Amino acid sequence: DNYDTKEKIADLALTMIEEGDTIFLGPGSTCFLFATKLKKVKNLTVVTNNVNALSELSPNIRNVFLVGGEIVNNGGMLYSAGPKALSYLEGIFVNKAFFSVDGIDLMAGFTINEQLRLGVLHRIPSISKRIIILADYTKFNKIGLYQIGTADFPHCVISNEKLDDNYKQFFYEKDIKILTTYDI
Repeated sequence: DNYDTKEKIADLALTMIEEGDTIFLGPGSTCFLFATKLKKVKNLTVVTNNVNALSELSPNIRNVFLVGGEIVNNGGMLYSAGPKALSYLEGIFVNKAFFSVDGIDLMAGFTINEQLRLGVLHRIPSISKRIIILADYTKFNKIGLYQIGTADFPHCVISNEKLDDNYKQFFYEKDIKILTTYDI
């Protein structure tokens, strides 16, 4: 589903990474594709609950930390969640956090559909300097069940060129960086 678009979003997300960064990588297919690109970065530390991404990260990235907890299977994409995952994040800090959502709406904000994913993603803003959302245009004007944050909570949104102008205008007014695949 939207493989080419998600791969372009992952390429664009790679431009946000600098040598020596410490990042959080969330679950999902777009974040998995992003993980396949990270081997190009030197001295990277990755904290992740994206179990699928381990096969890409562990042979290529020197410092990889898997957030422990209950393993959830969401359509073949595996991630860890639950109370153990939250306790694992205690005392951990990252420069940048990259994750996807199920819905983005100006009123409802950034939302997801699985309650188990909610705990970890709610914790991320308190442990990361920058929140970067990876979301193709199909996520916009959709509402998931659980809010992660209001429409103005991320520092950056990476999407594709089909992004609705209303969102571009909103992000611009709120000083939220918006990168689209049109930019590459």
